[in-house]
Amino acid sequence: MQHLKELGLDTTNASMCWIKTPKGRDMAFNDEWINRGESILDPVPAYTLQDILEILPSTIGEGEDYCYLEITAHGKGESRGYVIQYHNPEEDCDYNIAMDKELIEAAYQELLICIEGNSVNTRKEKQQ
Repeated sequence: MQHLKELGLDTTNASMCWIKTPKGRDMAFNDEWINRGESILDPVPAYTLQDILEILPSTIGEGEDYCYLEITAHGKGESRGYVIQYHNPEEDCDYNIAMDKELIEAAYQELLICIEGNSVNTRKEKQQ
């Protein structure tokens, strides 16, 4: 989340948060704790897989030259993994390909690619 903040992404819409208790344990809570100003536990926003998927654009490109978000599982057992990419079926082209054994990690990598490619709006873009 810190890296996403550094890239200028507004993370206040996260639906979860981590809280370090006075005994040093990390605990996850739902969104009701994220914006509680009176909390002495210093909540840190955390995206869920659903949060990331909602931030990713469903398409990228303009006019007739656009690609759809596509999520694919491949392999079985230990070799199972996920590919998240933007695909243009008419041109049979794939863009912004992210792969990982964990779906949330592949989604996170895709989010980073989209931020770098200016497909996801950030506060840094608004400031320029």
